[in-house]
Amino acid sequence: LRTVMTYVREIFVILLMGLVSIIPAKFAHAETVLSKEDAEAMFNLSFSKWKQNVLAVQEAGLAKYDSLAPLEVTMIADVPFGRVVTTPSYKSAKLLPWKLSVAIIFEREASQLLLSLPSSEHKKSISEIYFEMMPDYTVMTEIFLPNADGFVVKNFQLFRYENFPPWDAAAEKYKGCWQKCLKCEGS
Repeated sequence: LRTVMTYVREIFVILLMGLVSIIPAKFAHAETVLSKEDAEAMFNLSFSKWKQNVLAVQEAGLAKYDSLAPLEVTMIADVPFGRVVTTPSYKSAKLLPWKLSVAIIFEREASQLLLSLPSSEHKKSISEIYFEMMPDYTVMTEIFLPNADGFVVKNFQLFRYENFPPWDAAAEKYKGCWQKCLKCEGS
């Protein structure tokens, strides 16, 4: 049987796997969504192991569990600068994830700071994240910029490079910008 400390270490490893390593200082530069090592660990996590870890994190009171589909388990973690929502996508319980989705919902103060940045800074951040994860991973990003009193949301979709060549080509062409990657309220 596993000791409590082993379980606690696993919980913290999952929680700290880059999901909360986002650099909160000034938010002006690229964030590390996941390090390449953490992304590799996540892409090698079976559905049952992911679910087990998320349930353990919830039981420890460090995050919440949510599930909308048989092969979907989402971890929702409140962090000092907002909320991080992480969902690996599985085609089968026997396969490893084919995609990782990470969304960051920034708290009000962080959102205000992000809203004060020009769109060129947001696009620069998206490009930096894209290049940071290459050549191992393709990252497609979109940022929702609400009106002045709303919350900024950044959505990241990570794929192993070369698993989906059309995504790789689109990411390369648009430097990680997913469709119209800056989505302003009302546009």
